[in-house]
Amino acid sequence: MTWYCSMKKTIISVILTAVITSIVTAAVIILPAGWYLGSYIADFALKRNGANPPVGYTMIMNQKVNLPQAPTARTEEWTIEADDGIKLRGMHFSPERRSHQWVILIHGYARVQRDTWYYAADYIAHGYEVLTPDLRACGRSEGDYITMGALESDDIVLWAKRIKEVDPEARIILHGVSMGAATAMLAGAKAPPAVTGIVEDCGYTSAEELFAYKMRTMFGFPEGAISPVLKDMSIVCRWKIGASLDDMNPSAAVEKIQVPMLFIHGDADQLIPYEMMHTLYRACGSKYKDMMTVSGAGHAAAYSADPAAYDRRVFAFADMCTKEKK
Repeated sequence: MTWYCSMKKTIISVILTAVITSIVTAAVIILPAGWYLGSYIADFALKRNGANPPVGYTMIMNQKVNLPQAPTARTEEWTIEADDGIKLRGMHFSPERRSHQWVILIHGYARVQRDTWYYAADYIAHGYEVLTPDLRACGRSEGDYITMGALESDDIVLWAKRIKEVDPEARIILHGVSMGAATAMLAGAKAPPAVTGIVEDCGYTSAEELFAYKMRTMFGFPEGAISPVLKDMSIVCRWKIGASLDDMNPSAAVEKIQVPMLFIHGDADQLIPYEMMHTLYRACGSKYKDMMTVSGAGHAAAYSADPAAYDRRVFAFADMCTKEKK
């Protein structure tokens, strides 16, 4: 009996040693590999490349974009300091007659404020004060990493506060395109001062779902590998840039938004699926929300596909949100 108990303990000890050894071996081999891959993807997609955008941007986005000239209007450069100390820069354009109607135009992934100047010119002609910031790690603003709206949304709240200081009667629209739309939604959930409406044009439901979609369709990742890689990337992002993929989730943000929202998307969008607009619309908690589908428009091309129709819809919405009630 004593021999049996001793043998049993020996067998259990051998099994436990083997299990622990396997776990340690997996941790030594797999975890560093996962960390390396997650870190590589985070840098590939989000890290500023000197004065240039992330390497991933050059593979995903159209490089042949004709950027507009600055609108003809009074201009001044604005600078603020983000919560983490980086300097953010933007341009303030004023219409001929000063107004309490404002818009913050928010550019897309790895772009610059100049991308929004087509919209800015129309807003100025319509009598709006316009602010076009360079998001962090873009244009003339400082920063090493793009955060897909997570920290950018905090910066937009600061820009809204700056407007409120300059014009205590301001009524502000947030109007974002692509990642700018995601940023607008994430900012809207934080109830920025004086923001009375949000226009989101071709935003995504979450960075995780967008990355998964691109890994699947563009880079051919095996389906079973996508989730583990994104989990590693999320951990790396939390460590490197101060925000995980969970913080880049407009679907969760729109549930908290109370101001009116207008959702816009082209049904031929090959970068951010058109169906994401419907998901966001259903999730939105606002009592007033509306959708605009632009037939045949690709990514971020709803305005260029039909500027007149776009402006009619946007300004009917924006004026409703910002005009002083008599």
